[in-house]
Amino acid sequence: HGTANTPDKDPEKGLSEEGKAEAKKIADFLKKSNIEVPQIIHSDKKRAKETAEIIGEVLGVDMVTQKTGLAPNDEINLMESEIRHREENLMIVGHLPFLDRLTSSLLTGDQDLEVIELPAAGVIFLENIEGKWELRWLLGPDQVG
Repeated sequence: HGTANTPDKDPEKGLSEEGKAEAKKIADFLKKSNIEVPQIIHSDKKRAKETAEIIGEVLGVDMVTQKTGLAPNDEINLMESEIRHREENLMIVGHLPFLDRLTSSLLTGDQDLEVIELPAAGVIFLENIEGKWELRWLLGPDQVG
């Protein structure tokens, strides 16, 4: 998700103006790159929902839905199992360290290896090639546009 407001400004920590601009910048990059995503899932946190909605609108994604189990310290097992059995692309808008652990597990089988460090409002593209996950690219909003 993009940069959030501080709790004193917004107790729900929704996206700041900077965070909204970051999400839009990433979404525009994905659209120009012809990335097709039929579904975006997000956590119940306001900042993740707002980020997912911005990206979904730019990409024309009809299925933007909230999902449990994507909070910062949630276990990755259920989401990893779901991802491993999917046939089509999926975008997850969530939180750290959850997304870092999920990515490490998909790429190496060990969630504790810390193979990537996802920046705020960053996007990582993983691809499953014949049952093996591969990192295609990782970008932050300052690297696009």
